[in-house]
Amino acid sequence: MKDLKNKLLLFFNLFILISSNSFYDYKKDPISTFSYEMMEYYSLLTSFGYCTSDLIESNTCCKNEVIEDGWTVIDYGNISVNGTKMFDFHYVILRNDLYKKYAFSFPGTSTIYQALGEVSKFDTVLFEDNTENIKIDNYFYSMYYALKPYVLKEKILNDIKNHENYQLLFTGHSLGGSMANLFAFSVIYNNIIDVNKNQPVLLTFGQPRTGNKEFSKKFMEIFPNGLVFRVVRKGDPVTMIPFYNTLGYKYYHIGGLYMFNNEMSEYTQCDYLEGEFFGNYKCYNHFAGLDLLVKAFGEKRLEVAIYDIVKFIIYCADNHTHYTDLKTGIDQYCKPEYNI
Repeated sequence: MKDLKNKLLLFFNLFILISSNSFYDYKKDPISTFSYEMMEYYSLLTSFGYCTSDLIESNTCCKNEVIEDGWTVIDYGNISVNGTKMFDFHYVILRNDLYKKYAFSFPGTSTIYQALGEVSKFDTVLFEDNTENIKIDNYFYSMYYALKPYVLKEKILNDIKNHENYQLLFTGHSLGGSMANLFAFSVIYNNIIDVNKNQPVLLTFGQPRTGNKEFSKKFMEIFPNGLVFRVVRKGDPVTMIPFYNTLGYKYYHIGGLYMFNNEMSEYTQCDYLEGEFFGNYKCYNHFAGLDLLVKAFGEKRLEVAIYDIVKFIIYCADNHTHYTDLKTGIDQYCKPEYNI
């Protein structure tokens, strides 16, 4: 009798487990766990962040992939700060009433001026005059501070209040990953949203280091339910900058790392804060293609050396710009040959 009871209990537990997995829908249900399918789908919204105002207004950016699945653009903008192109940036906010979700999407570096701005400000500043020594990269903070009046304006916050049980997804690629990270942090740290009702999620691709150790620790402490998905393709050089120690300033990644192999065919979940882990080699990133660079410097023929260096640069760039096989918006038109 006791054996029968144990078997029935085991069967019941297995049934519950199988049922919960079978009925979970990462679109209609609140995002609660990471999967490759979930990542692929929401990378479309990440890509939508590359859509500029003129393309959104002409309805020519990613319309078949995103808009036709019920996502509505509720706000967007191109922001210029101090009249300099180094700070030109844009954002897109979407809402889906069928899936009860918002998506705040931010693009990566898209101009040479932005790239120059990023490498010209390697230092950290306090996040909104906090007293906890929470510091952010100066350039990233400048971008965040410029975007904040637009992204978190009253119109958007009132819309969220009117849809109080909608989940908030913050997503971005490269520089946009850091912006998504900062806005996700801001709405929780400043008590702008109801965490229990809005169940915020962070999904980034190829995100660089954004702040100091205090920022990383505080972010992971206040972010609910472990819904932090920082996707990295092994060999992506952008995820290695700013360097841990840059001009005396210490930078740390946030947790929630999902480290994919170079082929993007398998991943390892690495639940730790940078600087607090010594173990699984699959969680370490490295410059892929360094053999090409080493070969180039040892090459006696100049034309072959240049060829190897160019191949190395292309290889590194490819590791950063290609994350999925989906149509995306890096070229701002979602053509199949461009993907994150």
